[in-house]
Amino acid sequence: MGRCPFVQGKVTRIELPGGEWIEVKERLNAGERRDMFALMRRERPNGLTEFDSTLVLRAKFQAYILGWSFSMIDGADAPITPAAFDALDEETFDEIRDALAAHEAAIAREVAAKKNSRVGGTKSDPISPSAA
Repeated sequence: MGRCPFVQGKVTRIELPGGEWIEVKERLNAGERRDMFALMRRERPNGLTEFDSTLVLRAKFQAYILGWSFSMIDGADAPITPAAFDALDEETFDEIRDALAAHEAAIAREVAAKKNSRVGGTKSDPISPSAA
């Protein structure tokens, strides 16, 4: 039986300093990843689009974040919107950025480890035996 290449839609809670947290997608599927990259582009006045580095983190936040523990001044749950991401104080924004970067790095290591441990590959014999 072959492997299942479909992302399962798991959610991971990442703890932030001060007892706060964010809930994020464990992994993005191919379509979500494409959509995230599309959010990093801005249309120019001539109608062409170009990569805009100022949109990278907002796009990552939009792609990954499903929930968080933040609330508004009146106690209501804070919405998870691009405007909310932009309204975060710099310290919280940086904490979320760092947490997402660590999350992406951990998933990349996990994917690499699975790829390297797949059964069925061919193994080459050494060119010459080691001199012991």
